[in-house]
Amino acid sequence: MTTRRLSAAAMIAGCLILTAVWTEVGGETRASAAQVGRQGTSLVVHPDRIRQVIARYLDQRVDRRAQDLQVTLLDPKEPVTVPPGNLEFNVQPGAVEEHLGRQIVRVHVLVDGREVGVVEALVEIAAYADAVVAQRLIKPGELIEPEDVTITRIKLVDLHRQFVSELGDVIGKSVVRPIPAHSPVRPSQIKPADVVRKGDRVTIEAQGGGLSIRVAGVSKSGGRVGEYVAVTNVDSGKEIRARVVAPGVVRVDY
Repeated sequence: MTTRRLSAAAMIAGCLILTAVWTEVGGETRASAAQVGRQGTSLVVHPDRIRQVIARYLDQRVDRRAQDLQVTLLDPKEPVTVPPGNLEFNVQPGAVEEHLGRQIVRVHVLVDGREVGVVEALVEIAAYADAVVAQRLIKPGELIEPEDVTITRIKLVDLHRQFVSELGDVIGKSVVRPIPAHSPVRPSQIKPADVVRKGDRVTIEAQGGGLSIRVAGVSKSGGRVGEYVAVTNVDSGKEIRARVVAPGVVRVDY
């Protein structure tokens, strides 16, 4: 048996058993008269019903960071007529779960469990999410202050590009790539801040043979806990390599 496309005001008969599809049935399918009506002995499915089916399908599959998902149905614009019975819809999986913008979504229409046709819906899909956005151009090496960022709802370009959604995840972090003003902050643009920065006065610790020595030094480079930095012993003027163990404290390993 064959499956044919459903066009406006056309009744198409046919049968096809589908697998790996999402189905909307039961109470969800029994839409209001504005979405599914009758024309003689036939059922009339209005375009907004098709749009709602696609929107619900995407809502269950699109990245949860997209708090506002909008589906605009561009075609069909006219109602679709199908035989009477218990109406079900299957949305065929595909690129629709992965991409935004304009695309075709295939919606399989079943009556009493038998497929009667396929609606090839042309839709425009847009997604919005709350993201941390820079208030100004933030340059590499700067630390992000509370006044530098805010939470703003943005339109997503795609569903794969990463962005930061919590202020606490960026404030106090060090910038490694420029963050343009009014742009969302991305994880690749920031890193944990150095606890020792270039030019900081630090305490140099050295332990060995039962002795513990502490002298003053000046850091020649920045680093996080566990990283090695170059420091200058203030008393001797000698430059040594030491491991950062705490803010303002480095240790020479023997």
